[in-house]
Amino acid sequence: MFLVTGAAGNVGERVVKQLAETGRPQRALVRTAEQAVVTEALGVETLVGDLTRPADRQAALAGVESVIACHTAVHSSGFDEPLFVDGQATEALIEEAVAAGVRHYVMLSHVAVEQESGSGWLAGLRGAERELRSQEGMAYTILRLTPLMTELVRLPLTGNPGKSHSLLVFGNGRNRIAPVSPRDAANLAVRCAVRHEALDELLAVAGPETYTWDEMAGLYSRAYDVPVASWKLPRFFLALARRIVSIFNVPAAERLAAFELLFSGDLVADPAVVAGRFGLELEDLVTYLRR
Repeated sequence: MFLVTGAAGNVGERVVKQLAETGRPQRALVRTAEQAVVTEALGVETLVGDLTRPADRQAALAGVESVIACHTAVHSSGFDEPLFVDGQATEALIEEAVAAGVRHYVMLSHVAVEQESGSGWLAGLRGAERELRSQEGMAYTILRLTPLMTELVRLPLTGNPGKSHSLLVFGNGRNRIAPVSPRDAANLAVRCAVRHEALDELLAVAGPETYTWDEMAGLYSRAYDVPVASWKLPRFFLALARRIVSIFNVPAAERLAAFELLFSGDLVADPAVVAGRFGLELEDLVTYLRR
């Protein structure tokens, strides 16, 4: 049996649907009864639970041979701290998976995980990766994703620039980004889990094209066939906002840190490594936006 955590997320929901189409037994772990309606409609065994609770983790792992871990707190709307969920709770899940006899654990991580940015989310991911790689008796596959394309249609202040007709860029606009489609991330996660490919490997996963933020307004314009104006502000404003918000809402500050990461450096990888090796035809950003 497969366990899919974060089964209501952008990647997790697609993983569940792909596994359901193959008829493979799986258990979907979701946070709310409302989310469970979607997975149960697919005929998937669903557990409403919280990864931060030991009893829920143990119930989720019962009878499981493979885990596809798609959960994260940083892009959710709840109040869980990413350092706790993506770090401590995930480390506990990994240890308990080994004890439960799980044979293979596929983890979604981030291409910038090794950056010392002060982000609790990235620190949590680093700790979870170390924990996973240190285990004996359970194979792992770590997929370090570039930013998901879904992040680019829910930007703070402007939302989807193709609909708001405005794009706010923080910094000089020259840093590069190679966003990956959630469909492609799900395809790769399922393939690694089902076919047992890339065992005990760490893979950087990117979309097929690399852009600078200076080019992004033109991409939105082309995808939606509307004019999109681009505005720039110093990245300092984001860092300042994050520090202020952290005083009264740490999870919200972590989500701002994840947004700040989009403008803090190059978030890229060689797409040919994954596309060539696995025979995947990767979706480009304009196609994703139009869809």
